[in-house]
Amino acid sequence: MSGRVGLSRVFISYRRDDSTGYAITLHDHLAAKFGAEQIFRDIDTILPGDDFHEVIRERVGSCEVLIALIGPNWLTCKGESGERRVDNPDDLVRLEITIALQRKIRVIPVLVGGATPPKAHELCPQLAPLSRRNAVTLTDAAFRRDVTRLIEDIERLIRPGRTAIASSPAPREIRSKRPAGAISPPDGEVRRDEIKLGQARIFRGHGKPVKAVSFSPDSRLLASAGGGSWLGGGDTAIRLWQVSNGRLFRKLEGHQQTVTMVVFAPDGKRLASICSSDIHIWRTSDGKQLRTLEHTHSRDEEDADTPGDSIAFSSDGSRLVCWNIEEPDRYHLWSVSDGKHMGAYSPKRLPGRNGFLWQNVAPNGASIATGEEVNVQGTPHWVVVLKDARTGKAFLELREKRGGKPTEWKFSPDGKWLAVGYEYANAIRLWRLADGQPLGVARVPGTPNSVAFSPDGQWLAAGCEDKLVRLWPVVSVQR
Repeated sequence: MSGRVGLSRVFISYRRDDSTGYAITLHDHLAAKFGAEQIFRDIDTILPGDDFHEVIRERVGSCEVLIALIGPNWLTCKGESGERRVDNPDDLVRLEITIALQRKIRVIPVLVGGATPPKAHELCPQLAPLSRRNAVTLTDAAFRRDVTRLIEDIERLIRPGRTAIASSPAPREIRSKRPAGAISPPDGEVRRDEIKLGQARIFRGHGKPVKAVSFSPDSRLLASAGGGSWLGGGDTAIRLWQVSNGRLFRKLEGHQQTVTMVVFAPDGKRLASICSSDIHIWRTSDGKQLRTLEHTHSRDEEDADTPGDSIAFSSDGSRLVCWNIEEPDRYHLWSVSDGKHMGAYSPKRLPGRNGFLWQNVAPNGASIATGEEVNVQGTPHWVVVLKDARTGKAFLELREKRGGKPTEWKFSPDGKWLAVGYEYANAIRLWRLADGQPLGVARVPGTPNSVAFSPDGQWLAAGCEDKLVRLWPVVSVQR
C-alpha cells in the first residue's frame, strides 16, 4: 500500500450497528487529547478506493493500542447469511482484533451500553485470547470520568521511544472584555475549561419541521417532535430514538397540531408532550397514551404552531405544570396519575413551585435564562439574559455578534455552559457562563428550533426546520 495515509498509535475497533455513537464520542475525546492524526477510526481515515483489508493490516500492525469497543450486540450481530459476523473469517472486526493479538499489540476491551465481556467458548480460537484481556467499562452515568481514566491508562502504555503524542493546539484566546457580574468560580479565577462539538449525526424520519427535542434521564433515548399546523395534518408524530445507534425506537401518534415541547418524567417511564390544544402523557416502554389533558386557554389560529407553552414535571413525577405565554401570571397544574386539573395558580402560590424541573432554570436552581430584546446604541438586539432566580436581577447578557433571534436555550447538566439556537443566523452557539465567552458554534441549513443537552453531558441535540434531528458529541477540553 502507498504511504498516502499517516500511521496512528491508537486504533478503535467497533461494529457500526452496535456502538457507532460510542465510537464517535470516544474518538473525539481521544483526538482532543492526543490529536486526530493519532487516532484511527475507519469511517474517517480510510480514503476512497483503499483496500479495507490492506489498510487494516497496516494500521493495526503499526498501532500501539487497539481499543475493542464492545456493545450489547457485538457478539450476536448477524450477517446476510444469518450467521454471527464474529464467526466469519472475513469479518473486519474479527480481522482487526486477530491481527492485533497475533502481533502482540496491546488490546483493551472497552465495554459500553451495559455489555459484558465475551467468554472464550463464545469466540473462535483466533479471538479466544480476547476473553482473557482485562476489560474497561465506560458507564453512561459517568462516561466522562471513565474516558479520562482510559486516556490516562493509554498514556502510560505508549512506548517512550517513539515520538510523544502531542495534545491538540490550544485555540486562539478570545480577548473581549469580561461582562460585569459574570459568574465566577469559587477561587475567583476564570478556569480555561472549554467544550467543543464533534462530528454531527443526523436522524431522518420527520416529514415536517422538528420543533422539540428532549433526552431521557438515562441519556439513552432522544425524543423529537414537531410538524403539522392549526389546520391539522402533517407529521405530528413523536419519535423516540436510541442515542447509541440512531435507530428509531418508537413512534407516538395522537396529536393533531404541532407539538412544541416534549419532556420526560424524572424516572423516564413517562413522556409529556404539548400542542396548541392539549397535553398528552405517554408510557415510554410501549408508547401507550395514558392521559390527555385539555388546555384551559386558547391560542390564536395563526400562532397555534409556534412555541409558547412550557411544561414541566415535578421532581417526584407526580404532577405536571403548564405555563402559557398568553397567561404569564398563571400556572395550570395537573395530577399525573389521574389527569385531574388541580387548579390555576399565580407564580408565588404555585404549590411546590421550586420543585418543578423547568428547562430554563440552572441545575442548581440559582439562575434562570430568558430571551429578551434590548437596545444597543439605538438598534434592537435579541439577547439571552441570565438572572438571579431569587431576586430577578440580571447579571449576564449573551449576544451573538452575527445576529439572530434566540429560539431556545438550555443549560448543560453541570451548569457551566449554555447552548443557544439562533433563528436567521441558523446556528447553535455554546457559551461559557464563567465569563460569558462564546465558544464553539455549529451551523445548520435551517433554523434550530430546539436544543437539549443529554443529562450525562455527552451529547447536544437540535431539532431543525429542515425536518432533521442533529446530534453532536460534546467533548471537554481543559486549558
